[in-house]
Amino acid sequence: MSGVITGQARKAVYVAATRQHVGKSSVCLGLMSSLRDTFDGNVGFIKPVGQRHTTCPTTGTKIDNDVHTVVDYFGMNPIPNLKSWSPVILDRNHTRDVWLKQGGLDNSDLLEVKKQKIQKAYQDVTNAHEFTVVEGTGHAGVGSCVGLNNAQVAKLLNLDMIFIANGGLGKTYDELALNMNLAKMEGANIGGVVINKVQPDKLQQVSDFFTPVLKHWNVPLVGLVPYGDALDSPTMRDYEELFHTKRLSGTEHHTHYTDVQIVATGLRRFLEKLASGLYDESIFVSHASRTDVVLGYLSHCKLYQMEHKKAFPGGLLVCGEDTQKPGGGTIDENKHLIKAIRAADDTTGILFVNRAVQPAMVDIERNVAKLNADDPQRTSAVIKQYREHILTDKVIYRNVL
Repeated sequence: MSGVITGQARKAVYVAATRQHVGKSSVCLGLMSSLRDTFDGNVGFIKPVGQRHTTCPTTGTKIDNDVHTVVDYFGMNPIPNLKSWSPVILDRNHTRDVWLKQGGLDNSDLLEVKKQKIQKAYQDVTNAHEFTVVEGTGHAGVGSCVGLNNAQVAKLLNLDMIFIANGGLGKTYDELALNMNLAKMEGANIGGVVINKVQPDKLQQVSDFFTPVLKHWNVPLVGLVPYGDALDSPTMRDYEELFHTKRLSGTEHHTHYTDVQIVATGLRRFLEKLASGLYDESIFVSHASRTDVVLGYLSHCKLYQMEHKKAFPGGLLVCGEDTQKPGGGTIDENKHLIKAIRAADDTTGILFVNRAVQPAMVDIERNVAKLNADDPQRTSAVIKQYREHILTDKVIYRNVL
């Protein structure tokens, strides 16, 4: 352990973000890995209020996706049960229903039921483990409209909050101040800060800036984590979720794409680009009317597989409206082309996107790849990155100097 231990040991800690996409779930995974070593595997996990979730087809039980990722990656057997690790799920229409159908926050009975579920689940999980990581949902204020924001839940469970903020100076300061002030207003305690995704050449500058800032706030720095390119690299599954569709080929295609290339050249130039070997981990974006591009891409993938004895790692997004599926018409009108794409299942990944190229590119640029249970490669990379930069002793103990 890296600090001088002067404070009381915690039983659990509440991890929250200052805004979306700051790496809260990544920090939690790194913490889980380190803490499992410290406590010989006896570490619990709970996400009191979840949003992105899966529903069991037989029981109808809804479980947050981050809970699934933790359980599946570490091979855990949730005690006392999986639902206790994900007690409350807010569906897409939940906020509207609360205010338009259930009387808003004035309906204290329904809110009290949710609070009791959270408290019961928390007690069950913490009683069964030496330490528990509690993951919040978004920034401190997420959930306010239903009376269950992160600060309120942390206060409800009497937990210290550790805030995750992306690396920077002034903007990071402002986001931390905003979130911590809301937490204090709700009566929650601040237990630490993690500055995440810091550009490697700015690590010292960020450290020099926040050392006096956090001392002034009397809040410990729990971690200073450098940015890792590979951690945010999307896969074909990420694009399936982004565009709400299924790939036409490449069901076992799991490349983490390093960049996006729009195909706006002639076929010859495109094939030269593919053959150069410089774009093997790129995702290409083409309009559905470019049948020549699709067929040329398929041909390259087949040759690549023959020469390298493995599938081409790149991918292809074919964009257009429903009436512009590959070949320029409907699927029925282009059966031969669709058949050729599906026959390439073991050579590459191809996805049809029901959008024009320009708006699809806007969505791609705004999208941040999320951790999921079906991507152990990314999860392993995340854990390796964060284990090295999170000071676990400052999580376990209060007031570590």
